[in-house]
Order: sequence, then structure tokens, then C-alpha cells
Amino acid sequence: MCLNRVDKKPTVTEGEGWKVLERLGDGGLCTPYKGVAVEVGHWIRDTNDRSIMSLGDGPYQTGFHLFRTREGARHFHCPHSGERVCRVSFRDVTATGKQGGHDSIVARKIYIHPKGKK
Repeated sequence: MCLNRVDKKPTVTEGEGWKVLERLGDGGLCTPYKGVAVEVGHWIRDTNDRSIMSLGDGPYQTGFHLFRTREGARHFHCPHSGERVCRVSFRDVTATGKQGGHDSIVARKIYIHPKGKK
């Protein structure tokens, strides 16, 4: 995933949003594209320190790509592929902007909330 538009400065530093994750055969979850296994109910950190180019603006530091709204995440969700839209908390934001017309966040740390828990 890459942002189409990157804000000059991140508009948030922490909060809650939505992430598309893939289901693994053992019932676990992983990130799309890179296949990094993630654990529900624990803070996880992106350990990659590279910068990546957006599809329209300059580079930004890597991190977990999230959506501000569930609708934004559902836009990229492909239910027949085993993907799941999960509620997450985030912090250590490296970039904000738009991805496919939806408000998006790139954060170094995320917490995946257990399904059904508020």
C-alpha cells in the first residue's frame, strides 16, 4: 500500500482507525503484501527504517498503513481472499494523507483490538 497524497505534516499523532489484515491458515493474521504475522491484543512495531515514495508526493517513513474509517478500509477489503477489517489503535505516526480517496495514516506502532471488544 502507498499513499496517493501525503500531508506536509501528519494531522494526528495517535488514535484509532481500521486496518486490513489477511487470515492465515492457522487462524492468525498477517499484514497484506509483506505477510508479517501480527498478534491480536498486543502492541506491535514496524522495525523497517526505510522511506518509501508515495504514488503522488514525496517519500515518507514506512509503517503500518491504516484508514481513519471502517468504510475506507472496506474499500480495500477483499472478503473472498480471506482479508479481515480490524479496529486498531495507533501511535508514532510517520505520515497522513489519502489512499484511494480515503483518509489514511502510516504509524510505526499498532494495537489490534480483539474482535468484539471495545
